[in-house]
Amino acid sequence: MTIYVLIFVTVVTVGLFVVMYFQGRKNVRDVQQMRAIIDHQDDYTFLLDDGFHVKQTNYYARGNVKDEGAPDLLGNVLHCKNAHKAGRCGESEECHSCPVRFVVGKAFERHKGFDGMEACMEIMGTEDQAVDVDVEVAGHYVELDKESHMVINVRDITIAKELKPKILFVSDRIALLDKVARALGDDYRVLAADNLHQVMLRLMNLDTYQFSALITDDSFYNKNASVLKMLVKDGQLPVYVFTSNDSVSDDDFARYLPMNIGMDELIQRVSAFSSCSD
Repeated sequence: MTIYVLIFVTVVTVGLFVVMYFQGRKNVRDVQQMRAIIDHQDDYTFLLDDGFHVKQTNYYARGNVKDEGAPDLLGNVLHCKNAHKAGRCGESEECHSCPVRFVVGKAFERHKGFDGMEACMEIMGTEDQAVDVDVEVAGHYVELDKESHMVINVRDITIAKELKPKILFVSDRIALLDKVARALGDDYRVLAADNLHQVMLRLMNLDTYQFSALITDDSFYNKNASVLKMLVKDGQLPVYVFTSNDSVSDDDFARYLPMNIGMDELIQRVSAFSSCSD
């Protein structure tokens, strides 16, 4: 009787090992197939945790870029100039006004994804030279092992041409980006810049970028009005300035918007003036 029990146990054990072996091979094949899909799609894809750590990416495979052992944070992996300068993504002063970090952070807070956020980025190229690029970023919220993650898709749209009109937005009050994008996102592409250099580069190439308007706040405008007036001449581009000062009024160059302006009014005012300038 004992010998039959031993034979039975042996057969069952061998059977389990066989099943586990083939299941393991299937799992490996499934992972390889999924990896092939990710590595050969057009966008750069990143799986992030809520600390902006990159858990998986096709960036190195898609861009033929080597993993040089930098921190696994999104900005470092993308070779963002600000992350490069500070050593770690999120630790430079400029990171506090980074539109990408802001929108991704808000998406984590809301446990929701987002689509089509556009931003200017300065990416470190060869010989430690920064290159200005425009990117479109989309995020999809997922939970893995009961922890928050975000699948981020990043697309280089520097030379992309689309029919939807585009607005150039710049402000140290990064929360204004959320308001402008939610109000105008259905009718306009909103390209977010976070410094004067990025704005100047794009305003000097208005024929290429074809902006419908520039939107900023009074803090940025008061510091840089003389530069903006040199770059935007003869009313070729409407300029809107968010302000908390109720005593200021529109002039020959700028049109002022109250900080507490409603969504509908913002759409009407921007659409009206932008249409007149086309």
